[in-house]
Amino acid sequence: IKRIAGSELTNTGNRGLMLIKLKANDHLGYYDFAQEGDNVAIATNGGRILRFVVDDQKIPIMGRSAQGNQGIKLRYGEKIVGFSSVKGKDNLLLVSELGYGKILPLKAIRKASLSDLGTQAFQFSRKADNLCVMLKASSQKQIIIITTKGRKIFFNLNKLSVTKKDQQGTSLVKLKSQEKIVSVIARPENFEKS
Repeated sequence: IKRIAGSELTNTGNRGLMLIKLKANDHLGYYDFAQEGDNVAIATNGGRILRFVVDDQKIPIMGRSAQGNQGIKLRYGEKIVGFSSVKGKDNLLLVSELGYGKILPLKAIRKASLSDLGTQAFQFSRKADNLCVMLKASSQKQIIIITTKGRKIFFNLNKLSVTKKDQQGTSLVKLKSQEKIVSVIARPENFEKS
């Protein structure tokens, strides 16, 4: 994870800007805008979420050529599936690959330090399931679920109630055999169904 000043994004030339130095086989997966005092949440496909407060001691502002710090400690085979800057009253939407989802209040996730393991926030009903995505749910009314079979499924978030971290998710969609969810996006206000 790395924090840079917004002023670093000015004076972009035709070739763009290099904003982070990455190791081999690494890539930039997520970005968000945050101010000092905001909370940041990072989610893994194992269902863990790390929450911490943005401040100069934990995440100092770095130059463009700096590498950054480890955000969350990953277990073997884990990857990051969500990153968001959130306020104290925001809720998080968690959706698994096998079609389960829940809305979790941010306050249910304990504050921790960088490089911590985080809190187990999603309980899987099947061993083969993984967390697919974490989104900020506070302002979203509808999401679009995209599957491995190329289906786009519209889902109204008002069908979900806010739950505790120890509760399992609710089945959001009926998936076909060998079908999994690969992505979930917030439906833009002006999006037309096709």
